[in-house]
Amino acid sequence: MTLSGGSFPGMLPIHMFWSFNSGWLASRNLVLGCVRGAGPGAWLAGLGILALLVTLRWNSFDVPLMRDEGEYAYAARLFQRGLHPYEHAFLQKPPMIVYTYALAGAVAPKVFWFPRVLAALFAALVTCMLGLIARLEFGPGFALPTMWLATPMLLCPGLWQFTANTEMFMILPLLATVAVYVVSRHNGLGLGAWFLAGFLGAIALWYKYRALPVLAVLFGVWSIEEWLAGGRSRLWRGLVGIAGAGVASLVVLAPFLIWDGGRRLWECTVVFNRVYRASASFGWSGLLAWLLAFWVSWWFLFLLAAFLLVRPRRRALAR
Repeated sequence: MTLSGGSFPGMLPIHMFWSFNSGWLASRNLVLGCVRGAGPGAWLAGLGILALLVTLRWNSFDVPLMRDEGEYAYAARLFQRGLHPYEHAFLQKPPMIVYTYALAGAVAPKVFWFPRVLAALFAALVTCMLGLIARLEFGPGFALPTMWLATPMLLCPGLWQFTANTEMFMILPLLATVAVYVVSRHNGLGLGAWFLAGFLGAIALWYKYRALPVLAVLFGVWSIEEWLAGGRSRLWRGLVGIAGAGVASLVVLAPFLIWDGGRRLWECTVVFNRVYRASASFGWSGLLAWLLAFWVSWWFLFLLAAFLLVRPRRRALAR
């Protein structure tokens, strides 16, 4: 019996160990190859991107908390004191934002704006991951331009994401899930990639439920590719991804399941948001309005996206 995609599922522990080990080696070699192959120009560009990120955010770090930030900070303070944030406050977001603000409060309890420092760190990691994905999917020449473009896009007109809100934190595990898929597709990481992607995807979902459509498309495409590559014998890998998501969800939801079985969390984050969505402009008209506002400042990105869709892909690192 081999460690191929069609092996008997009873060998799952061996599959997982082998896959995680292979994934670690492939990721390490990929990162080391990028670092060693980078010339002085690439290092200078990286420093420039870092300087741009800090410069864009520097003047807004210690601005008084916005409404949503105050809500998250208060919920995190309740949680740190052993109180149920969905019972003693009204929080509309899933619990990962509570943990993030609680972490910021534990690291720097006297700095009310420290969550924005964490958000800036998340943005920096997101920028690096976008560079990695662009390098793998389109070639080395696309990595730095992607990173340069992503840095102001998180802050400039139409987005205004200088606050430490759920989207700024959600995007890191969400994009990390995409990165696991891309690296796996180019290096064949196997079951470990599915488990890790499921774990990271669940973390993104417990930041904000809006991650669900992106995750559904990602895992749907991935499953189709697995089926085309190995037939039905590979489809059970999706169960490994579900297991990873289950582990992450259990860890995230454990305190609230212990408190009241998750009843208050469900009421605040699902029941209320259903009504809220029905009463506000979240439909196609709202989407069109946002796209038009985005077009005013970022019209060239629509043209760039069209170019990338019709341009033949280069598999520089996959060869």
